[in-house]
Amino acid sequence: MRVIFHEAFHNHPYSGDKHDNAAEPARLVGVMQALRKEGRYDVEVPQPATRLDLLRGHTEEHVAAVEQKTELFALASLAAGAAICAGERCLRSEPAFACVRPPGHHASRTSAWGHCTFSNVALALLHLRDAGLIQSAFVVDFDQHTGDGTQDVLRHWPQARVFNAYGDNAAHYLQSLDERLRDAPQVDVLAVSAGFDGYLHDLGRKLSTEDYFTIGRLLQDLCHSTRAPAPLRRARRRLLPSRSWPQCPRLLPRLRVSLMKQIPELIITPRDSPTGYDRIDIDLPEARVGNVRCRFMGDKVIIY
Repeated sequence: MRVIFHEAFHNHPYSGDKHDNAAEPARLVGVMQALRKEGRYDVEVPQPATRLDLLRGHTEEHVAAVEQKTELFALASLAAGAAICAGERCLRSEPAFACVRPPGHHASRTSAWGHCTFSNVALALLHLRDAGLIQSAFVVDFDQHTGDGTQDVLRHWPQARVFNAYGDNAAHYLQSLDERLRDAPQVDVLAVSAGFDGYLHDLGRKLSTEDYFTIGRLLQDLCHSTRAPAPLRRARRRLLPSRSWPQCPRLLPRLRVSLMKQIPELIITPRDSPTGYDRIDIDLPEARVGNVRCRFMGDKVIIY
């Protein structure tokens, strides 16, 4: 697997909004440390998306408005470019994981909200379509929130369908996802907007680490299914841009690696992760920390 990542995603300040938790520097530290600890991923540095790439999914007015915010435009273009890069890698049968910010599944054609800027998932798919590499796509969004931006950007592409998973509890949620995947359309690419704020100790308060492992297995089963087109089964294409991460920095790497171990070949774009710390050891027992500030150093947990 190849990780698509730029160091600017660690430290680049792009928002003056104190409520924009996705804009905090070092938000992806824990994720990258967990990936590097696995010891089997090469890192590729992406290039920003071109203006043409952005205009595939957004209006001239929206792109121009973001351009007025120089730092935000620079990083958001880089995030979209990383998603596109990961998509291209994926279609060459090389697994890829794009680790980026800011997020994008609330970015519509004309505007954006929810800490999002450009619709990273949709832009990557539109790029692949216009390059003649795919004709159809199925987007599964298992974030706690509906990917309204993704739906809006892709609404004029009949061969691209978006499904948002829902459920009052873990059992109902997984049942809903399983039933929809069993009836999934035959497509060239399975795209998954992988948000983790449905976690037990986050906003959704329903999904455990094992549940995310199950989600990964269900997605893998679909890609290996005889219902999938031969090119999809052969290349095992997975495009999984992700968005919203738990607010506990300790738990994110464990959830992420749990999903990734179940789907060893994937593209994923984490777009809104919690603040990273100096070191996070994913082998520590999982613990609830809620809103308490914590720092994980080696085998020690320091609670503030």
